[in-house]
This record gives sequence, C-alpha cells and structure tokens, in this order.
Amino acid sequence: MALSKIKYKDFKFPNNPETTGFKCDRSYIKHKYPEMAGEELEDFGTNAIIITGSGVFFGSDCYSTFRKLYKEYKSKGVGSVSHPIFTDITRGLMTSLEATIEAEKNAIHYSFEIVADTKPNVKENIGKYAVKEVAPQATPTPSAGHKVGDIVQFNGGTHYVSSCSSAKGYNARAGQAKITLGPDCKGNGKAHPWHLIHTDSSSNVYGWVDEGTFS
Repeated sequence: MALSKIKYKDFKFPNNPETTGFKCDRSYIKHKYPEMAGEELEDFGTNAIIITGSGVFFGSDCYSTFRKLYKEYKSKGVGSVSHPIFTDITRGLMTSLEATIEAEKNAIHYSFEIVADTKPNVKENIGKYAVKEVAPQATPTPSAGHKVGDIVQFNGGTHYVSSCSSAKGYNARAGQAKITLGPDCKGNGKAHPWHLIHTDSSSNVYGWVDEGTFS
C-alpha cells in the first residue's frame, strides 16, 4: 500500500521526498562536585523533534510546484504537519528550504527542515528545575549589597547543584569564597540564588547557596 503524501500547511507534496529524516535530542547538565569522582546528570527533558527531507520535483509544472512550497514556507507562523511515518508530529515550522537546478529539463532538487511544535504545558513542569508560576515582581535587590565578584565569608552549611528548589544539596565547610553568579543571572531559580566558589582549602563550597549564608 502506498504511503500517504507528506503535507505542510496547505502544501501537499505531489510525490514524497526521496529521503526524510527524524532527529530528536534532549537537554541536560553535568554537575561536577569538589572532591567527588564522576559527574551527576540532570535531565531537562527532550527538545523539539526535527524532520528533514530531500527530493526532486519533476515535470513541466515542477517550478510552479516549488513556488507553491516556497509560498507556504514564507507564510508566517506554525502550521499543520502530516507525515505517514512520524505521526506524533502534527504541528511544526519549516525553518529552512533549499533548491538546486541542475543541467536537466523540468527538474528541481529541494531539501527542507521542519521543527516540530511541542506546545509544552508549563503547568506540568511547576516545581521542576527553574519553571515556576509566580506573580510578576520587581528584580530583587542583592542582600547586604553583595554582587558578583565579591569575596565573602561563607558560614558553612549546604551548597546545592542548582538554584532551584528541587536541587540536591551537600554539606560544605565554612571559609572564604567568591560570588560567581547572583540572583539576577539568567535562569536563576531563586530558591538558592547565589553561586559561590571557595578561594582556599579552608572551605569546599562550590555551588548554589541560600540568602544569609555568607557575610
């Protein structure tokens, strides 16, 4: 049985591309802890799936067919996607389109890339990593006038693998440390808003800490 035709927005391919590809990956962070061997991985979930394709429009109407595809590419916004194999993808955005005309009559070679629209539900991720549902508020003022680059005295306690409320924590000794990131940095989870790195061997702090844990 013949496969159904691939469709993007209002354009249905007259013949399916010669090849199509499917690519998916995921975001993660590797955490390295002082005086501990190995690394711990923190999974931030899968990214948008990418579909690629390449083929040839042929026949006396090949150029007008390509122009129709190009028109849909130029139309703004995410649209419907239909693929006979990758049926989980129903919406996407064509992010690239290329064409090559070779020394042959009535043929135009093309390739494209479509990024799937995952429409993530933010509410499903409340409490995970840096995703929070909070009322808009002014940017917090760093406590006690501290700023990135300051050398401070860490009081001892817990340092965390990230600034988010769900982060794992480990004991850290008191001692001198440097502020390397603060509450205003991009993606700060605010639960443990300061990032410290020890400046000598008296302390082993190397991570995110709470307000009031240093002076």
